[in-house]
Amino acid sequence: MDEHHAAGEFTVKLFGWSKERRFVVVPNGSGNQGGVGRQLIDVPGYTFRVWVTNRSEAALELWRDYKRAGLRGATD
Repeated sequence: MDEHHAAGEFTVKLFGWSKERRFVVVPNGSGNQGGVGRQLIDVPGYTFRVWVTNRSEAALELWRDYKRAGLRGATD
């Protein structure tokens, strides 16, 4: 997305869900920033922001919108 951030995404239908949902993941290489949420995976030196969304915009646009709105994502 820029020189410091990359993004990945996938869709999955979890148990009990009626349909697949889109997950957008943005790793942050600056380590734990004291954010809220739960730790999903342990990767030393990284934290991750994860959004489950029905929006269709590119990951970069979602990241910018959520960052502007102050929505930190499921993990930080």
